[in-house]
Amino acid sequence: MVACGVCGTDVEKLYGNWVTPPILGHEVVGEIVKVGEEAQCFETGDRVFVHHHVPDQICHHCRKGDFTMCDNFPRTNLYPCGFAEYFRVPEPNVRLGAVLKLPEEVSYEEGVLIEPFACCIRGLIKCGVDPGDSVLVIGAGLKD
Repeated sequence: MVACGVCGTDVEKLYGNWVTPPILGHEVVGEIVKVGEEAQCFETGDRVFVHHHVPDQICHHCRKGDFTMCDNFPRTNLYPCGFAEYFRVPEPNVRLGAVLKLPEEVSYEEGVLIEPFACCIRGLIKCGVDPGDSVLVIGAGLKD
């Protein structure tokens, strides 16, 4: 692990409130130090972004686009967590495309924004917002 973002769910867990498993750090970028036998598209030293979960892409929820409801999703955590100096990436995360090589022009600090940026894009798509539409965003999502 070289850099890891701090998500709202990480902050909730620090306060002892969580709905998801108490595993911290899921906006992670780093450098590969060891490659599993079947992960042939990666090499030691590759700079990567690692997504913390993957859906199976075949269940009822995935077919409806509700990926976070997939039974596979919570079982594919980084171990022990994204804030660890070293962590293991589950095989499904690698096989299903949740590990991406970072282009040289993307810094590690920029790389941690891949997941939050993707969440924003997904939200816009699900809301049906199109170029030229007017929208209003209220609040920063912080709790008192």
